[in-house]
Amino acid sequence: MDVKILELLEGIKYDKLAQGQDYLNFVGEKLKKFLGADDFNSKDFYTNPNDRTQTDDFLINTEKPYLDNNLSGYSAFPELINYKNKNFKSCLMLPIRTKSIQFGIIILLSLKENSFDQKSMKIYGFICNLIGEEYEKKLSLSKSESLTKYFDTVFNNGFPQVIVDNNKKILKYNKKFLDIIEKNIGYAEGFAIDTLFDFKEKKFLEVSQMFTKLSMSQRTFNVFVNKINDSEYYLLFNETTEIDYGKNIEKIVETNKTQFYLLMDKKMKIYWTGGSIDGYSLDKEYFLGKELFGIFEEKDLKKDFSEEFVVKGFDLKLKLQNGDLVNVKLLLNKNKDLISGVIFRDTEKYQKVLEKTIEEMIKFSGEMIMITDTSGYIKRVNESFERITGYNMSILKDFDVFNICADNESQRKITNSFQIVKKGGVLNGMEIYISNKTNGEKLPSLQTVKPTYDVDGKMNGFMFIGKELATKNKLEQTEGLVAGLNKKNEKLKDEGQLKTQFIYNVSHDLKTPITNIMGFSKLMIGEEFGPLNEEQKKNLEIIINEGDRLLQLIAQILNVAKLESKKIKLDMKPINFNDIKESPVIKSLEKSANSKGIKLSFIVDPDTQTVEADPNRLIQVFDNLIGNAIKFTDKGGVTVSVKNHGNKKNPSVKVEINDTGIGISKEYKNKLFKKFFQVKKETTNITMSERAGTGLGLSIAKEIVSLHGGKINVSSEAGKGSTFWFVLPVTQKQRKKTDQEQN
Repeated sequence: MDVKILELLEGIKYDKLAQGQDYLNFVGEKLKKFLGADDFNSKDFYTNPNDRTQTDDFLINTEKPYLDNNLSGYSAFPELINYKNKNFKSCLMLPIRTKSIQFGIIILLSLKENSFDQKSMKIYGFICNLIGEEYEKKLSLSKSESLTKYFDTVFNNGFPQVIVDNNKKILKYNKKFLDIIEKNIGYAEGFAIDTLFDFKEKKFLEVSQMFTKLSMSQRTFNVFVNKINDSEYYLLFNETTEIDYGKNIEKIVETNKTQFYLLMDKKMKIYWTGGSIDGYSLDKEYFLGKELFGIFEEKDLKKDFSEEFVVKGFDLKLKLQNGDLVNVKLLLNKNKDLISGVIFRDTEKYQKVLEKTIEEMIKFSGEMIMITDTSGYIKRVNESFERITGYNMSILKDFDVFNICADNESQRKITNSFQIVKKGGVLNGMEIYISNKTNGEKLPSLQTVKPTYDVDGKMNGFMFIGKELATKNKLEQTEGLVAGLNKKNEKLKDEGQLKTQFIYNVSHDLKTPITNIMGFSKLMIGEEFGPLNEEQKKNLEIIINEGDRLLQLIAQILNVAKLESKKIKLDMKPINFNDIKESPVIKSLEKSANSKGIKLSFIVDPDTQTVEADPNRLIQVFDNLIGNAIKFTDKGGVTVSVKNHGNKKNPSVKVEINDTGIGISKEYKNKLFKKFFQVKKETTNITMSERAGTGLGLSIAKEIVSLHGGKINVSSEAGKGSTFWFVLPVTQKQRKKTDQEQN
């Protein structure tokens, strides 16, 4: 393998990652340099599982890199078109995953065409697999670190504790452990635990609970042993020297004000409690007799809990006796049938959530927001405040709120607001003037003043939420002008809406087939599949179907353009409807009906006359009407009947297309033949992909029938099927005669 590739593979290993650095970004930088790319993006699905697009799912499911060396407006995926619009010419997308976990995607971008080697796709895939394995190592290490943190928390309580290896050597110990061995050994790590204690059990690491004696004195201990993994064991010592075991536990626990202890039976029912949680008064009787899962808010806790565990931790909300909820951590420890729990406050998590909420509110609000401490010194302002007032935090960090007031009256109002808020109130509608940093003008503003609190519920400052009145006044003046313009624009609204809607529908409907066609075509061109298998055949069917659909949509667009411009010239010929019945289009529609499990019948009355019409346009009408009937029919069938109509003076032929489908409600009947109209999705059980189109088919059919001098309409009731019908004059002379008579 190439030396540079080996250097890359060595460089992207997880142990090269700096502390706090995002792994996929780290790898992206390495790959960017290795492949000579100009930029890269990364998406971490493990951290943000909802941040996935249709393109991401496609890449993850195919499990293969995707390469486009010539980005264009017809690229396979919407994301690629966006990159093309940013002047990138080549794109390599790498799915990062293992057999069990989907981690994310790294996207490499180049401003040059053909920047990435098509022949290296297997190497790219190998690199993806290696990155996935390294990410999995990261997760394993994170879980190990999390377990260590839980042990660190437990190590801070009043029990002597150690962790030893298979050879009984001490790996870690807490201060209390050093106290009980009377500090005769200043550094306990590396000592064999059985040289310090007289264990009666020779295989004491295999015994969950036992008694032992300290070698240096007559002090005795009850020892609990838990296996952490295949090479580490956790030991907790409880002194029993001349003291009742239960009283000793109670004494240690009751003096602990930061942790709440629980003892439970095999069914997780609480039978003993002790200790406390800092800042909260706990009624211990309230918890006795309750099931562990019942004292927390999380309903799915049982799903995350397995009976087979040694140590397990959770982030939860504890329900107190007064109904309050407290963010806590729960650490469970199991020794045979004895299950113990430690609950302590997760103030760090609560603080982060609180800070994040305030941060986002401040950052994205359109109003001016300023936060001060209890003395009025400014701690934070948002972007709107900086933009409107001209101040920024580099200037405001040494200011109090009075420094930015434009007059003494505003300062007096703020002083009064502090007094009101400190007494538990909220001040609304306080009008003050702020000095604009940019031009020195007095900026009128309407302020709301509220208190802010720390994690313990103590007030720690003030929040000012302000509206700029100067801009508001200008907006009100502008509203009159806008209203006048709206009236003038109203006359052009109908025509503009039609054109806009037409462009939107066409572009929207063309994107989906183009995406599918190009996406799967690229895979075939890249020889990703080799000899065709069943999956590849399905993909080819998708290509064919989507291609046909695309052609139909384009044809409809061209037809509308021609009809609107009055440029269609009919190629009139005598038409026998039995010939229409045997045409390839009708045969194709029969297959489409059969594939849905319904029947298409085409019945031509033996006496039916020929008509003078354009055969291609007439078949187009049949295609639209019959195709529509099949689309909205799930049971029964579709029947086409053709027979003579009119009288000797005005002979004509009537065609009826009857279906047993969903029918059409009255509110939609009058709109069916209008351009761009489609029955709303919620009125049917048909998916958007099954009924996707432009809403032009029926309007085109109507225009064609009208060009032949005929009429078209529908009879229908919701839930009872529909009958679309049209009538054509037998000859065009008859059509002209009828037109003259009507005129």
